[in-house]
Amino acid sequence: MLDPDYLTIANGVFLDKAFVLRDDYVDKARVYMNAEVKSLDFAGNSANGVSEINNWVEQKTDGKISNIFEPDTIDRKTVLVLASAVYFQNAWKKKFTSTKNASFCLTPTKHIDVEMMHQIGHFRYHKDENYKFSAVELPYKAGGFEMLIILPDRSDGLNDLENAFLKNSKNFAHLQGNLTVHDVTLDIPKFKFESSVSLVKTMEKLGCTEIFTSSADFSYISTSGVGKLKVSDIKHKAFVNIDENGTEAPGVTGTNLVYFSSEHFPKDIKAVKFHACHPFLFIIKKNTNIIFMGRLSNPNAYCLRIELLADVSRYAMENTANIHYTALTSNYSFTLFKELSSSVEGNVFASTYSIQFLLLLLAFGSKSKTNDQLKSVLHLSKDKPPNYENIKAITTKIEIPGYLTVANGIFSDKAFSLSTDYTKNTQKYLNSEVRSVDFSGNPTSGELEINKWVNNKTNGKISGIFKPGDIDKDTVLVLASAVHFQNVWKQQFTETKKSSFCLSATKHIDITMMHQTGHFNYYKDNHNKFSAVEIPYKVGGFEMLIILPDKMDAVKDLENGFLKSAKNYAYLLGNMTIHNVELDIPKFKFESDLNLEKTMEKLALTREKKYINDNQALSRLGCTDMFSPSADFSELSKSAPGKLRVSSIKHKAFVDVNEDGTEAAAVTGANIVNYNLEYVLTNIKTVKFHACHPFLFIIKKEKDIIFMGRLSNPNA
Repeated sequence: MLDPDYLTIANGVFLDKAFVLRDDYVDKARVYMNAEVKSLDFAGNSANGVSEINNWVEQKTDGKISNIFEPDTIDRKTVLVLASAVYFQNAWKKKFTSTKNASFCLTPTKHIDVEMMHQIGHFRYHKDENYKFSAVELPYKAGGFEMLIILPDRSDGLNDLENAFLKNSKNFAHLQGNLTVHDVTLDIPKFKFESSVSLVKTMEKLGCTEIFTSSADFSYISTSGVGKLKVSDIKHKAFVNIDENGTEAPGVTGTNLVYFSSEHFPKDIKAVKFHACHPFLFIIKKNTNIIFMGRLSNPNAYCLRIELLADVSRYAMENTANIHYTALTSNYSFTLFKELSSSVEGNVFASTYSIQFLLLLLAFGSKSKTNDQLKSVLHLSKDKPPNYENIKAITTKIEIPGYLTVANGIFSDKAFSLSTDYTKNTQKYLNSEVRSVDFSGNPTSGELEINKWVNNKTNGKISGIFKPGDIDKDTVLVLASAVHFQNVWKQQFTETKKSSFCLSATKHIDITMMHQTGHFNYYKDNHNKFSAVEIPYKVGGFEMLIILPDKMDAVKDLENGFLKSAKNYAYLLGNMTIHNVELDIPKFKFESDLNLEKTMEKLALTREKKYINDNQALSRLGCTDMFSPSADFSELSKSAPGKLRVSSIKHKAFVDVNEDGTEAAAVTGANIVNYNLEYVLTNIKTVKFHACHPFLFIIKKEKDIIFMGRLSNPNA
């Protein structure tokens, strides 16, 4: 996601007024790249075209880049110019307050005087003995961005470092995984420079040669210029300014940049106590992606089930369909969980990640108002088609076989004809398994087959999601999503003891409490009256976030207040810092079973009461039509338009938290999730990072690189 206050991207398509673009090219450029399309008179007045494009670039880069095109680079033969401008500006999380003159080594024998910025603080750092460099990561104040500086040990070792370290992206991944928080004495020079380069030779070295020749095929751009279009040049111009306050870095090319988010790092290590001895909320997540959310009211209870099954039936009869979809937005997760938990007393556990997949499977097969409502619940735009490739990429990045696995199943009656497009798209983007079952002839056998599939996909933790009678001869389709998560703590709890847990201000029970002291991300919120701690798992960057209200009977107040807006969640994550935490949390294991129809229908504004029945869960979120005869699932099957509706949605989830780690499973129709958490330090070491000779630097978000550079001379 782009944050327009810190990183903005603008894409421009400039064409000669006599040149005709294909409509589908224009549509894709606007929808997926948010591109501006402008018609110019290159043939009649190329100088004016140069001026207009340069002005566009200058405006998009806040005046930092001008004249990317020289007067003679665009002439009357030019029919199309594609431009992309990127502008980044951000302040350091911790500003440099000390600057002094110091020496910078251009080579072992040549030195210059520069302004060197200085500070001491906690930064992620790594010393690589193999490639002979040290690296430090400097966080920016907003948006989860960092600058990574890679400093070779030798003052003349930069070329060797580039040739060896940059040869394989695995080296970068290894570096990322080995950065740990140190107490760093940091010196880096102020610098500001501009770079301008033609990318033609670089592209050719990378094997992209044909685009510059008469053999180029750009027939998807225009049908009027087939065989006559080729790329004449690719220019890139970039500017960077690094000072005590932060970084300004615009760039312009024929291509664009994308960024992600990264974690927040601490300025101080403080000692705190986190004694979870009364009800609390907890979240299992990866970065900001929420996989599970839960409320623990009683560690000893083994009572609640959350069922999520969506039944699609013929002729408005009830049937089941499940959708599993990644938690792309915390808005969706918070809204859904708040509605789920509002009607339930005691423990609650749900995989919002799995439920999203179920809803996405339904969205794939729906049209018109039904599709709009599903998109609204999923927080997807109604005005443009979802970026399914991006969704697939995100889920692929989150899921790790053996730790978090997801399975989606489509079970159709043998007499029911699924749309070819629906089958193809759900297999391509959701890795769905498609099976033919004899619901009409033997519904009991179909029920057993789906329950067996769920049991297998959840490692035996969830069985019998469908009860006798849930599936009958009118069932035509069942969509199921199963997710399973299993991981060990990064630092296991080695001490357990009997302790008291407050169910309310007046009622207490004895439970088994796990204890450890260590460095964890922690935050105390005095406004919303809670404290929060983030406990990392060993593999895959997963964490458990526990949110503990100050008052022992305030967990529902916390749900009604804190969960009202996802901004509260973003604020919490952005303000967590590493503390030395004395941690006590209870062992707990329970199962949760809920009908989601009630959640979806609470806000039933468009349906008549006679169709609401008990399907109130999803309608509370505004998703009402899919339960009624008004449902439009014509994309599921061309043979039964107007005859399909959702009869019920169930979600069933299981969680086991103990000294070793966590196992969690969920079925939305059949859905299980498994996660891992990020590395958290246990030792704070003191090092010096004195960048007094040439180095590489990277501006990135999480693992995604936005800018890369080499500084050879800060004064050049």
